[in-house]
Amino acid sequence: MNKIQEPHEEYGGLSTQLSSRFISDTFKYSPATLIPAVMALISSIVFTRMFTTIEFGIYSSILAITSPTVTILTEWLGQSTGRFYAEYKQKGQLYLYQSAISKCLQTIFLFSFIISISLLILGTLDVFEFWLFEIPLLIGLISVVLTQIIQTITIRILPVSFKIFAYRNTLVGVSILTFLFSLGLSYFLGPKAQYLLYGSSLSVAIFIPYLLLKSDLWQHTKTISTLEPEAIPLIGRFAKYGIPITMWFFASQLLRVSDRFIILYFLGPSAVGEYSANYSLVTQASELLTGPLLAAAVPILYEQWAHRNIATTRKTLADMTDIHLLVGFALFGGFATVGQQFATLLIGENFHAGAIILMPVLAGSLIWGASMYGHKSMEMTERPSIMIINIFVAAAINFI
Repeated sequence: MNKIQEPHEEYGGLSTQLSSRFISDTFKYSPATLIPAVMALISSIVFTRMFTTIEFGIYSSILAITSPTVTILTEWLGQSTGRFYAEYKQKGQLYLYQSAISKCLQTIFLFSFIISISLLILGTLDVFEFWLFEIPLLIGLISVVLTQIIQTITIRILPVSFKIFAYRNTLVGVSILTFLFSLGLSYFLGPKAQYLLYGSSLSVAIFIPYLLLKSDLWQHTKTISTLEPEAIPLIGRFAKYGIPITMWFFASQLLRVSDRFIILYFLGPSAVGEYSANYSLVTQASELLTGPLLAAAVPILYEQWAHRNIATTRKTLADMTDIHLLVGFALFGGFATVGQQFATLLIGENFHAGAIILMPVLAGSLIWGASMYGHKSMEMTERPSIMIINIFVAAAINFI
């Protein structure tokens, strides 16, 4: 069995070989995080000037629904795709791995499609007198959920299989097309929340065939065929590993979006729009600097763990967390100095009232990013219970 070499010469805490690879992969992954973050920033600048705070608040409220929905449906499988790829590749059993993932993906999509049709029927019959059940918004919500289901599962395979360019091309392409489609629809048809949703789902839909091909799932998903009998135990293992972690991610989504529901209830969609625009500005800036670090780190960590290089994995986790915090402290200092002016310049006066949240949200975002490295250690050792308890406590405190 070939093992990753662990040279004794070190530089800055990491081995010379690992430092070189980490730096190289960080730059390779940078476009996959930098360009989408820049496009999201441009989107904030443009759409906060095109949309009223009410329409932007409606759009943000719907995203606060779609994100936890996609998480609860897909995260258990998405986490398993990343966690077990290296292991089954080393065993020469990728065909079983791909068969199991494909069948799970088909099942999740079919279940979601049936629920979506039911919701559309309820919306058509005016069973619920609530703005969310207006048909244009409901179609937008459903289209985002269905396309995100496929993207969330398939794209997780690309980094762990070291298909860096396919991963980068997808994220960059989707971000650019999302902006262009959303801008075109909003400009020609009017600044309505549903057109931002249509632009997002349409851009992802265009890349779905590419994702299925590059993730090597196309042969398994293009037809509904019988599941390989040997793949059935894999599905059980995926579920045992992934479902507890899904609860962690679901709670983390509640931690991120529950405040929007509270603001919506007490202050209405306009306040949600102001809050969400500033919140997005902070998370985009954080992702711009720290996203490439995590994207480069994860495949290295999984590969080391697959080869049972436990001591090296622990050291890599510690060193990469230190790097993340150093970058984060620099970003925090910048926002503390010019954050208010920066927000006003980018998203305009109409949304400036929400700028009061900049520093607390940024601090939480940076700590959250650092915790993701510790999260990986819980994933690799398959001990999600510790993660679940902590995140549900945090989500409960945030809601209170």
